[in-house]
Amino acid sequence: MTWFKMDDSAYDHPKVVGLSDGAFRLWVCAGLYCSRHLTDGIVAPGTLRVLQAKQRYCDELWAAGLWEPLPEGGYRYHDWGEYQPLRADVEARRKANRDRVAKHRSRKTGRFEG
Repeated sequence: MTWFKMDDSAYDHPKVVGLSDGAFRLWVCAGLYCSRHLTDGIVAPGTLRVLQAKQRYCDELWAAGLWEPLPEGGYRYHDWGEYQPLRADVEARRKANRDRVAKHRSRKTGRFEG
């Protein structure tokens, strides 16, 4: 399971205070989507459709400096990797956990299946 990390003071951050409720909700929901699907902060056009994002909310997030437009369409969260785990890190952690569990189980059965 992954988490979208949001600072408990995000509600009054200068980039956020001017957002409409719809833009703030889109920012949070898209962040949850990106975390769950390990997109490294990329909000693809298809994701925008799934979230039923209105263009005016996307424009607000871009104007506030929270999103950066991508040439191929969609957006990227500004500084995603500074605040959220990247796909490679999540996958490495998951693999390490699988290996740890397999090693633990092998002690019980006498064989390692890593």
